[in-house]
Amino acid sequence: MLSDTLKEIKKLTWLSETDIISQISSEYERGYRFVVNKREIFETDLRLFNNQKKNKDKIGDTTLFNVHSALMARSYVDRPQSKFVSTKVGRDYVVKNLNATLEEDFNEQDIEILKYQRDWDKFFYWVGIVAKIGWDGCTKSPKFETVDPRNWIPDPDGDYVNGHYSYTGFEKQMFKTDLEALGYSDKIIETLNPNTWDFRGSDRSRTDDQVNADLNTSYKQENSQNPNYKIYTHFGIFTWTKWTVKAMFIMGNEQKTIVDGELLKAVKKEEKKDASLIPFPFAFTYWKPRTNNPFGDRVPTFLSDVQRAKALIANLRLDKSMAELYPMYMYNTRLIKNKEDLNFGFNKLIAVNPLEGESLDNAARPIQRDVRADNSFVIDQSLDSQVEASTSIGAVTQWSTPDKRETATTNNLVQDNTDINLALAAKVESWGEKQFIVLWLRGYLEK
Repeated sequence: MLSDTLKEIKKLTWLSETDIISQISSEYERGYRFVVNKREIFETDLRLFNNQKKNKDKIGDTTLFNVHSALMARSYVDRPQSKFVSTKVGRDYVVKNLNATLEEDFNEQDIEILKYQRDWDKFFYWVGIVAKIGWDGCTKSPKFETVDPRNWIPDPDGDYVNGHYSYTGFEKQMFKTDLEALGYSDKIIETLNPNTWDFRGSDRSRTDDQVNADLNTSYKQENSQNPNYKIYTHFGIFTWTKWTVKAMFIMGNEQKTIVDGELLKAVKKEEKKDASLIPFPFAFTYWKPRTNNPFGDRVPTFLSDVQRAKALIANLRLDKSMAELYPMYMYNTRLIKNKEDLNFGFNKLIAVNPLEGESLDNAARPIQRDVRADNSFVIDQSLDSQVEASTSIGAVTQWSTPDKRETATTNNLVQDNTDINLALAAKVESWGEKQFIVLWLRGYLEK
């Protein structure tokens, strides 16, 4: 219960409820300022990923979707196979049982789906986040879920690759019925201020703007019946003059009200002596991590401009083709009085009155179009080559034509470089997989 958690934290650290709220609010603000601009970038790139266009008559491009899908497939094929290894004599049977349990759990469909969503987020949002949320009493195994990086409030100075960070948090919208299902009483819920608008609107960027507006309108009509609340879950280290604890708090009313709380459990001897050693229940997986930055590199960073350029070129190419199919004409207004006579028709008779000896060949003549070489396909190929070089996806040497005079040695060097890059990506992914395995094992140790 919350009251028990607060009493224990006060007893161990001498922190008051006001101190706890102040610390959480301060850490939230630091994290929010770090991510607010990134969330806007996410929404823009999601529209690009889904090929959403304001003008439906324009041609779009799917480069971002194509490369993201290819990286997802590559990640699935190269997924690391993790196993426990015995380091002490006489523990082989323990390791054998652990590996058997691990294989059984990770072959479950739920874990496969979870890994798919984690990898999707990893390539698109800089990071894939998996959280241990509890224990499944039916299957006797730990429960996990992915966390949407758009709702993440990170420690800007944290090292999430190595698991060294002071706090982390997640925003979530919850309806009254959701809170009731979790066992919260009406007395607790009544202390929260309902939202007057659907802050998940930004999360619906995979829909068109009009559909989004309709959903928000419908939400406002239903809000009085089943109000929703902006809930923030914060994991942090709380210390003052006596002791240090790690705890989770659920906050409402813009981090001014504590709804619930829980101390993180120590399962090892050293953790019982030093609570700061207790790990937070999260695993973070990256495509290309960066030092001293909770976010790494992401696929749209390298492809957004390319996709926009290719879409622009494609539409210019379409306009040119349309001009060839529907050319402009010049016509002699003295010979042809009514321009409507030039409209297409079968067995059509057009009355003209030429001068003596005047040829009718000059009655109408198409305007000569630009016949200069079209290099747009060459530009497309150059952009695709750039994409392949930065992501190591695709047949890098597919543009190797005889006129380029590339040798087999050159092509082999390019392919070798691609293999090395893909091997590096698999290695980096294994770091996140290791965090996930440790998180999975801890779920059993806690029970």
